[in-house]
Amino acid sequence: MTVVEDILETYPDHPYQQAFSIPDLRQELIAHVLTKVSSCYVVVEGEEVPSFGLKSLPFSPQERFYLETLIHQ
Repeated sequence: MTVVEDILETYPDHPYQQAFSIPDLRQELIAHVLTKVSSCYVVVEGEEVPSFGLKSLPFSPQERFYLETLIHQ
């Protein structure tokens, strides 16, 4: 599960999860977040499934909060 999916799971299915199930909108969200953060994050495309989630990545509490805030925005 991606960081974006972790955050979107906290939102209601309609309209948020339904809207971001559209690949183009999801890519726009990911692109927006990536433009706002340092380039130390991994982007996985296609069928690859990362073996880590938001809670397992080595973020400081401040970095994790900042990333979550960006996604929520």
